[in-house]
Amino acid sequence: MKITTLLGPIVALAFFTACSPSPQSTIIGTWTGLDGGTSEFLQDGTVIFKTPFGGGVTGKWEIPSAEKLKYSVDRGGVEISETCELELVDKDTIKVTRPNGVTDVLKRIKD
Repeated sequence: MKITTLLGPIVALAFFTACSPSPQSTIIGTWTGLDGGTSEFLQDGTVIFKTPFGGGVTGKWEIPSAEKLKYSVDRGGVEISETCELELVDKDTIKVTRPNGVTDVLKRIKD
């Protein structure tokens, strides 16, 4: 009797943990910021940043922990890499806080 009572919550926790999306799968898609630029996170770890004026850069991204986003891009032969704070507000909104303290709020525009 005690084993059954104990196993119920453990099985439920395992089920919900396994079914909840990972930060990696949640961030995949195209997002836009307040400035009109876009960030496209591809499943293969590629990120494409585009400005509202047509310029952009391509790089790599990863989520080393549930609340961190790391990306690196090449700008004219210089590699720029940052690890940012990541907050998944809801399925269509994320907040990315860069090391300098600036927070970008991104809205999903395409899965």
